[in-house]
Amino acid sequence: MSACAGSDSPYDKVDHFGKENIVCTSLVFDTLRLDAQYTSLSGQWHMKDGTLCFVDEYAVGVKEYDLSGHFMGEHIRQGKGPDEVLAASFVSTFDKSTGDFIMQDSNCFIHRFSKDYKKLFSLNQAWFTAMSPNFGNKGWSDLYNHPDPEVPEMYEYNFECNRMQAIDSIVIIPTITEHVSYNGYEKRHSKGFWTDSYIFIRFRPEAVESSKVIFGHYPPVYHRRNIPVFSKYDFYAEKNGLAVNFAADPRIFLMDYDGNVTGSFGFSEKGISGKYPETSSFEEYESKCKKMRKEHGYYDRLVKCGDYIFRTCRLDKAVGTILQIYDGNYDLVGRVPVSDGFEVIGEYNSTYYAYDSLDLDSEQFVFLSFII
Repeated sequence: MSACAGSDSPYDKVDHFGKENIVCTSLVFDTLRLDAQYTSLSGQWHMKDGTLCFVDEYAVGVKEYDLSGHFMGEHIRQGKGPDEVLAASFVSTFDKSTGDFIMQDSNCFIHRFSKDYKKLFSLNQAWFTAMSPNFGNKGWSDLYNHPDPEVPEMYEYNFECNRMQAIDSIVIIPTITEHVSYNGYEKRHSKGFWTDSYIFIRFRPEAVESSKVIFGHYPPVYHRRNIPVFSKYDFYAEKNGLAVNFAADPRIFLMDYDGNVTGSFGFSEKGISGKYPETSSFEEYESKCKKMRKEHGYYDRLVKCGDYIFRTCRLDKAVGTILQIYDGNYDLVGRVPVSDGFEVIGEYNSTYYAYDSLDLDSEQFVFLSFII
């Protein structure tokens, strides 16, 4: 099932909210060091009720630290037991409504746990194979020969985004087509991809087939030039929809869960020219991606927590990273230089916590806390 199929670009003529009112150009940081010896050093961070949670990418488990940096313990083990899983998580989230912990493991199986990490449900197959269990070889063959962006089975997880959200027991996953020709890499086939393919899917893990909806499209900046190197996006979820940040667009778009764009906010960063070079093939994309992302700045991570919205902006020629801060009226109220690894994780008692770096010499995660 898809939403808004066949409509004109939903990005046309939307209202732009907010104004520039910079009152914050620096922050006072306190440093917090967390012992990383309990981890594989690679994973995702979340904040839950005043606790920093590290979801390991290579070893099954959620490690918890208090806000003084002390290791508190570990939840979820590897195994076949009632509260165990067989594979580590590569992307995870906490449901904003229920507080449930939801993880997508390395096999794209989805597991739901309660607030105290008791397993509630496991989808023991890749979610994209659960969309139509009876799709069959003929269905895949037909899609191969006649790609159709309206068919949910065309899509898989978009690994570039490294994000998943959940609200009201519905998971929202960034998607990209899994097709040899219908993609944004091969320029000769790309025009329809950028205008017609969907960028999100939502569903209940307990009923993927009956609840699945694909929605949302790329904005017009991707219709004009073939720039897959700068096509990644980030997003946060609320009751009425998403806010979506695209690497090549200074605007942050508000989108409902049917893909309708209801508005935008956000302002361009002076150190980002927005002059992105095209690529024509997957081989060219793969060989030039890292170099291009260093040479050309782009808009990166987007997080809402507490009273503010935070966006990290990578500047041209890799000269630095700026943290943009927006208030509840979508006004740009802050522009602060930060480290390249800086990412706001959460807020507790009006104090914000951000991951900053990994100190390999001491095997410690370095966090920064600050007040606005």
